[in-house]
Amino acid sequence: MRIEVTRRIDAGLDTVWAILTDVATRPSWTASMSSVRLRTPGPLRVGSEAVVKQPGLAPLVWRVTELTDRQSFTRQARARGVTSIGRHRLTADGDGAVTAVVGVEQRGPLAPLAGLLFGARIRRFVAMEADGLQRAAESG
Repeated sequence: MRIEVTRRIDAGLDTVWAILTDVATRPSWTASMSSVRLRTPGPLRVGSEAVVKQPGLAPLVWRVTELTDRQSFTRQARARGVTSIGRHRLTADGDGAVTAVVGVEQRGPLAPLAGLLFGARIRRFVAMEADGLQRAAESG
């Protein structure tokens, strides 16, 4: 299962990147996360980990696996036969706005079952995250 949502955000790249990578504040701008507890202090980097609780789902440990400053980061979480890969990509549009792409892909032997059981919720959560990022960046 792979889901991607794209939003055009009327804010500068530095603003959007700062909000996107301040993982601990996500519950304040997206209802798709009820809590985030950082396991790795400091700025987001490859190897950073956080325990993330999403409504109706068990807490997961998210680990950053790739990061290109001011452009993208990828995180992974593993649970019971499913690896969830979250991708976040920003592109400056040249007119002061940013295109943000938020996506999730699930892999593993139980990924098809997880897609059947949780696919609609995951799609909602991805859209909620993209919408929340847009609101937070444009209001700041």
